[in-house]
Amino acid sequence: MFWVRRIMWDYESGCIEPLTEVYEDEDEIIIRVDMPFVEDKSDIKINVSEQSVSIEARVRRVIHYEKWGTFQREIKFFKYTKRMNLPSRVDPEAAKARFKSGILEIKLPKRERSFTIPIE
Repeated sequence: MFWVRRIMWDYESGCIEPLTEVYEDEDEIIIRVDMPFVEDKSDIKINVSEQSVSIEARVRRVIHYEKWGTFQREIKFFKYTKRMNLPSRVDPEAAKARFKSGILEIKLPKRERSFTIPIE
């Protein structure tokens, strides 16, 4: 199996990828994103298509790391960015989002629902 490692931060643009959890059940996909230092929902932009979600958020308090890795000794992040493909098609027009206490929660109703059928 071949694995491709994605970079989770970009020091040139000051972007870092937030920690994310994705839950899926029969009816919807729920995405929870940890966004410390984002103070207001107006700082967050979410774009949803049937197959993907992209999130961008401005950080009002700069995230500053010293001694970041072997080569990078100091780095500052100014915003979060996250783009992900979804495991199932969703209805973007019915999507809902809520931001509370630094956690963004996005609920995406599935466009295609699965059903369990009995076997005779």
